[in-house]
Amino acid sequence: AAFRIVFGVAKDTLDNWFTIELINKDDKGAANEKVQKELTRLQAKWKFIKLLTLKRLFGYSILIKGYKDDAAKLENELTDKAAQIAYIEPYSKLEINRFIDVDDPQDERDGYPQFYVMKKSAGLVSNQVRVHYSRGILCSSLVVDHRYLGWSVLQALYDDITGYRYMRYGFYQTIIRYGSGFPDVTLMGPEADQKAINAFIASGQFDNLNGMKYFVHNEQQKLEFKGFAAATLNPINYYQIALETLSMGSGIPEPVLKGSQAGAITGSEINERAYFKVISDEQTDFEQVIRDLVDSILLYLELGTEEEPLDYKIVWKPSYEPTAKEKAELDFLNAQTAEKELLCKTVDEVRKDRFKLPELPDKAGAIVIGLAKPAQPQGQGV
Repeated sequence: AAFRIVFGVAKDTLDNWFTIELINKDDKGAANEKVQKELTRLQAKWKFIKLLTLKRLFGYSILIKGYKDDAAKLENELTDKAAQIAYIEPYSKLEINRFIDVDDPQDERDGYPQFYVMKKSAGLVSNQVRVHYSRGILCSSLVVDHRYLGWSVLQALYDDITGYRYMRYGFYQTIIRYGSGFPDVTLMGPEADQKAINAFIASGQFDNLNGMKYFVHNEQQKLEFKGFAAATLNPINYYQIALETLSMGSGIPEPVLKGSQAGAITGSEINERAYFKVISDEQTDFEQVIRDLVDSILLYLELGTEEEPLDYKIVWKPSYEPTAKEKAELDFLNAQTAEKELLCKTVDEVRKDRFKLPELPDKAGAIVIGLAKPAQPQGQGV
């Protein structure tokens, strides 16, 4: 469950990827094509997935950007905003030694990091362990009791995850130890005192039980195998409590958390859509990281300037793909709506708004069908 909540959500958030679209400007996707080429060069997809995974697991993570500028060290502030990015690399809290915050009430970044002090195990050489904040992106969204360091998504689920694990372990051990029953030997007769019991135990007849063992006894010994019978607890009720609380705490529907396939359960489409809402929220939170990187890429690609940045939006490719039946139903409803809109909109407006089609030539679509005069029947008056 923890693996699904951390790694599964991170991968599903970024797996279908995204495009950028310019606002109030149609460049036929030219800017997006150039940006995507750079993102591919930087291996951004799998590094973003790793960054988001580390953030969900530990509460926060950092993406360090290596620039091709004149700075000798990563601790120097980035002054050339149009410098090309050479590489990006995600790091977890385990590779961060500490943060050095800005301590100036007059500074707008007062209380926020000025330097990320990395551990040598992070792979940085000894004279580059301090990284200026302008060369990194802090990924931290679930902020609760700290200004910029967030919680792990597992923190609120810790009791349920560990309790679930201990319950399962104990149940398995019970089956291993007692599932096939255990021998219950009764020594009978007047001579069955403690000395006789100790002597019987010392004989080792039930040491290392296996299918080849046998028990030889006389009328003074009685043997039974005690098992679970009807006295054992049913683990399903306890399992269901753990599953429900994990689902509530993570926002992931139970069937999705268990990995049920579409169509395998009642209401699977509803569960999928509820899960994709979780993914959509995670995508929205992650957009600040994407924008930070894309803004830098746009500058060194000379698509806009620092004074006049390119205005764009991030468009996520849909995670949910409607079925053929759902598509047909949507097309039918769309056509019905278009028929109603023709009563008060021009043909060209309906074509554009409803079907994303261009205007008809020679202003043929500049009419409102609902306002057009009905044709006069032939042979009737003026």
